[in-house]
Amino acid sequence: MKSKSLQEGQTMLSIWNEDDEIMVVTENSIVDGDINTSENLHVKGKVEGNIISKENVKISEFSIVKGNVSASIIHLHEGNILGDVNARSEIYIGEDGHVKGDVNADLIIVNGTIEGNMNGVKAIFEKGAIVHGDINVEIVERASSRN
Repeated sequence: MKSKSLQEGQTMLSIWNEDDEIMVVTENSIVDGDINTSENLHVKGKVEGNIISKENVKISEFSIVKGNVSASIIHLHEGNILGDVNARSEIYIGEDGHVKGDVNADLIIVNGTIEGNMNGVKAIFEKGAIVHGDINVEIVERASSRN
């Protein structure tokens, strides 16, 4: 699958087609080591290592990643990332999402918490956004709500 940008109101799952390959780390799984995949990745469990995907990564509620995450699009729903987050396109951090590390992408949408610096072209801050760090972006917007 070629990566597509998220449109307003679109969720990560809606940009994945039924035919797309999706690697899943299930809820009760713990991966001890790095994950390097050319497929989409959906983390529902715990990863103790870096994640590198040529496609997209979704991190669901109660998930924990202890390592850096790199992908085209990264959607952090309600999980935690303890490491730097690098997206070639976009990063979305949901209301209960938490990143302890630097966040780098062309578009960064924040409704959760970042404890680290933000670097990119555009940042959209939703009402739950908290950033403890420097914000280095060209365009800043506030959004009242986004699905």
